[in-house]
Amino acid sequence: MYATSGVNPSELSRPRLWSDDAWAIVRPRRAFRYIEAHPPDSGTWIALRRPLFLALVLGCGFTLLAAGVLTLRIAASATLYWSFVPLTEVLSLLIVTHRLRRGSASQTIDTFFIGHGPSTLLLLALVGTLSILPGERWWNVLTRPAGALGAFVLVAIWASGHLMVNGDPASMVLFGTMLVLALFGTASIDAKRRRALGPKWDAFAAQTSNAPFAAIASGRQKLSLGEVGWWRILLAIAVWALLAWAHPFLFGVRALP
Repeated sequence: MYATSGVNPSELSRPRLWSDDAWAIVRPRRAFRYIEAHPPDSGTWIALRRPLFLALVLGCGFTLLAAGVLTLRIAASATLYWSFVPLTEVLSLLIVTHRLRRGSASQTIDTFFIGHGPSTLLLLALVGTLSILPGERWWNVLTRPAGALGAFVLVAIWASGHLMVNGDPASMVLFGTMLVLALFGTASIDAKRRRALGPKWDAFAAQTSNAPFAAIASGRQKLSLGEVGWWRILLAIAVWALLAWAHPFLFGVRALP
């Protein structure tokens, strides 16, 4: 089982009406010390419940953005499709922690996915914000070089930065998986769009690029900050500053030296 040495007895009680996921978002160090001393039960459902929820959020979120509608049939198929993300994380986690984990495999998986709370909330906020805008408009914002950097590029930068300063197995699994997804996800999406749209997609791809500003550097596009809007740039800086300030409260460590 999990070791309890070094755990302050005052930290071994969970607040009422708080789930482990919510507690881990607000007080991660205290929450995971409690979980270490009070591990979840073992079993197949324990191992599957949080990875399935992540696949459901990914499937429903991106389907809602792409199709603008969500039905039970679409949600089920999309969840199955996006299950490769938690599946990859689970396999990587079990390989990395094979000789390190003290509990069962199901306990390790369940505890690891408790830490997905902040990223899941971020995804829900992103989907909720973009779903308000017309599909063509937010797609242009995410993909046009004159707009904001593509979501996959942002994830790649975020994951790379965290891998540089975190060498523990859990960080390698989480950020490494997100980095691989970000690097190869765009190529996969482009291939599917090319097969589905044919010449229309080729015309669109000829004017854009996966690498930030590559289309501008090659002369296929012109940089126009007016299309981005100064208020968006200032908002992005404000959000970054807020996240940097709140990082120790949300995740237990400082984002800046």
